[in-house]
Amino acid sequence: MNQERMEALYSHRGIHTVLHNTIKHELDKVLLNWALMTAYKIDKYLDRDWYASKQIRINQLVDLWNEKGYDALLVPIAAAVLHTHGPQTLQQAVGYLQAFLPHEDQYERIVTAAELIAIGARKKGLYEIARKGTGASTMIQVNQWNWIDRRLMEALEWINDSMFNLPLVQKPQEVNDNHSCGYHSIREPLLLGSYTMHEEPLNYKAINILNEIEWVIDGEVMKEPEVPGKPLTNAMAHQNFMKLVQDSKFVYQTLSPDPFWFCWQYDSRGRMYSHGYHMNIQGAEYKRALLSFNKFEYLT
Repeated sequence: MNQERMEALYSHRGIHTVLHNTIKHELDKVLLNWALMTAYKIDKYLDRDWYASKQIRINQLVDLWNEKGYDALLVPIAAAVLHTHGPQTLQQAVGYLQAFLPHEDQYERIVTAAELIAIGARKKGLYEIARKGTGASTMIQVNQWNWIDRRLMEALEWINDSMFNLPLVQKPQEVNDNHSCGYHSIREPLLLGSYTMHEEPLNYKAINILNEIEWVIDGEVMKEPEVPGKPLTNAMAHQNFMKLVQDSKFVYQTLSPDPFWFCWQYDSRGRMYSHGYHMNIQGAEYKRALLSFNKFEYLT
């Protein structure tokens, strides 16, 4: 599989394109009806007179809504609830959506994201918000209705197979600006974080040197079971870990036995991190043990 094909198949960033096209071309009745109803409800939400501090927060959404149109909110909301294989906590959906909102303050992004997800929820609709559990273990889940899977068909199946960007199966592109860290068809910024982007030159030579290192998966380590690094204190934590193990195993099998490359990025303090979720150099002990140099020299 070449790099462009892998990025098209598995990148989360492509979810928004699929949802945009599905709504625009009326390819799915469920998603279209949800979009029309939610757009109407968001209009009412934005037109209301709120108390002063909330009005300032809402005005930033009004500007986004007017400047970029319905897609600016509808597509990220839909992606937030459809990007997982099944139920997720409200916190997970909010965490996804808040990254696409314009507010500089993180608390304001989180509160606004929660409100928008609540606006789009509807019993027997695209998704609903349902309480699960009691007492200290109470959790709010965003549930996709099972019958929707059959109607969304190709779009939802594609979304459910997508994930955070995988390591590259071909050598990264040369990095010479702050808008890319080396992927072939995805503009993944060189700087980590939502509000760190700037145009000042960075040390591209160091990034390109790290991007050129070839890695392989240690087949003997992959035979060992992946275990949590800390105790799993409740059923949801166990479910999330098992989902991570399942997705990670798919990534390991996709990459093995051929060499692969990481793209590297800077944080706001200039520290360098390998890009990846299911596999990276900063990961848990098991994930680090999986990594070996494809080309190495013994140090004496």
